[in-house]
Amino acid sequence: MKKTLLTLAAAAATFVSAASAVTITQWNFNTTDAASFNWNSPAPSTGFGTASLFGGATGTSGSGISNGGSSDTTAGSPPNYGWQTLTYGSGTNAGAAGVQFAISTVGFTSAAYESFTFSFDLRHSNTSSRYEQVQYTVDGTNWLNAGSYFDGNAGDTWFKGRTVIITDPAIFDNELVAFRVTTSNGPGTSLVASNTSSTYASSGTWRFDMVTLSATPIPEPSAFAALAGLGALGFAASRRRRHA
Repeated sequence: MKKTLLTLAAAAATFVSAASAVTITQWNFNTTDAASFNWNSPAPSTGFGTASLFGGATGTSGSGISNGGSSDTTAGSPPNYGWQTLTYGSGTNAGAAGVQFAISTVGFTSAAYESFTFSFDLRHSNTSSRYEQVQYTVDGTNWLNAGSYFDGNAGDTWFKGRTVIITDPAIFDNELVAFRVTTSNGPGTSLVASNTSSTYASSGTWRFDMVTLSATPIPEPSAFAALAGLGALGFAASRRRRHA
């Protein structure tokens, strides 16, 4: 029985591999020349897309390895940076400022892919907004919340692998797709600081790293068939063991 379960586990791993996500675009913000790097609109490290700021937010460089570091494993060539952003507005103006990533999904059709995953690492400073909301647009104008808000409940801390998965039919094969991360009131009525001992300030910083959009392919029918077949074998083996 143990051997059967191991076989099924291996089959499951093969199944997952068959549906591995494809990276469309990624920003790691690493550069050998931080002084001339465009921190208002950093270029992606992989793929194509446009990063920008909105609502008065400003951008500059920040360390990608401080406070425990992001999930970027780059050590020093090129130097490991993150995108430090600030000037997020008053505590009563949630959702008014943030960062934005325009990434075309043309060619990624619903016939071949089942979903898109937008992910990022984010370091909250003590006085930054504790809560952040991911939003997306499929027409370049109207923005929809992608899931609930995230809680950055500690200052000077990296929160790695913030992730939202989107299956909206309108997001497939669309050149107008964009994502943004903005401030949120969370469960309250105004912005609060990440550090519960601090007070929210517009000068508080969010530092982004490893911003990634990926697409998950629809698994091949053969993968489903193989896994189902192995599952039946495992069930039969367990029945034989019980009745032996």
